[in-house]
Amino acid sequence: MTAPAPNSTREGNSIRQPFGVYTRFMVRHYLWFILVTLMAISSAVTAINVSGEITRVWAEKSAAGTLSAIAMTVYYVLLRLLDNTAQALPISVVVAVVWAETSHAASGRLVMVRTVGMAYSLRSRGLMVTALLIIAPLQFTLDNYIRPNAMLELRHNILGEYGWLHQSQQRPRMQWFSRDGHVVQAMFEGLPQVRISDVTVYEISPAGSLEAISQAERLTPASGKSSTWVLERAQTWRFDNGAGATAVSEQEATLPVLKLSQIWLGYREIHPKYVPLPDLVTLSRDEALPDNHPPYIQWLALRLVQPINTALILFCVAAVFALVLDRRGLIVAALSGLVTGYLLYLLGRISAVLVESVRINPFLSGAIFPLLLAALLILLSWVLTSKDRAV
Repeated sequence: MTAPAPNSTREGNSIRQPFGVYTRFMVRHYLWFILVTLMAISSAVTAINVSGEITRVWAEKSAAGTLSAIAMTVYYVLLRLLDNTAQALPISVVVAVVWAETSHAASGRLVMVRTVGMAYSLRSRGLMVTALLIIAPLQFTLDNYIRPNAMLELRHNILGEYGWLHQSQQRPRMQWFSRDGHVVQAMFEGLPQVRISDVTVYEISPAGSLEAISQAERLTPASGKSSTWVLERAQTWRFDNGAGATAVSEQEATLPVLKLSQIWLGYREIHPKYVPLPDLVTLSRDEALPDNHPPYIQWLALRLVQPINTALILFCVAAVFALVLDRRGLIVAALSGLVTGYLLYLLGRISAVLVESVRINPFLSGAIFPLLLAALLILLSWVLTSKDRAV
């Protein structure tokens, strides 16, 4: 028997290396399909989204000239594309990975690497690199920085539905909020710089009875960006054990002091999913939020766990594809991978709703779904590894 050629030996060893030529090839392979799929889905969704708004955007910006209208319209479409790309990434990468695995198997390359004895744990290294080092960081960046800032740009430049909504929210509106036993009715105007006027404050005792009513021209921060607010030009009526109301003059009154987050005021009309990560972290631990504030800490937990979920879903989809491929063939494997990806994505959305709703630590509730995905992946990997040993 003749010994193998030196070049063949080196190539075979390179193929089997954890981060050798095969892993690098598969990373490029996955990235190509992910890029094509993500661009197709994001572009299609964006085209549908902007079709009903782009005429009005053009009409509003054309007052400043044709070049300005072109620039702002293109900018509007780009911002919506970024917004949609962040939303489309999780499902796009599932479709892309199934497509990539199907192409890999149909081309015969998968048969080749399995013939030389490459186990599943080794030939899946390309997906591991792609998911953990590229897709997960991309998902994190899109969710926490690019999408929120794209949303803020749309609002700031009054572009499309988000911008028009922001414009309407800046008009004076009477609103209510409660904080530390105070129920406040006031006129809110402007975003993110907010003016609060025509203020009425109802002080409620722990027992639920009305203790005082204060009226003031304005509610202003005590200093700078302080969360302490005071009533200006206020008059207070206090109620003494049901004996009636006693008016206290402005000079004699101890004006009510409220704790109210200024950063919350700037984001009070914005869903937490559109708040950039640094401000979301601040809001999640802010102690001067109104009683009915949005679930900031829950959304912080969801933002942090979403990239992990996306990576784990990709691993599970690829493992299901590999498991079904030998037993039912290529077409059934592809369908099984798509169905698995869709079901896991749906369960992820349900998990997100539960994190928002349940009254337990959001980081604990947010960890339940990725732990379940990890358990499923361990089971699938064990089955595939056992199959490799039996060959």
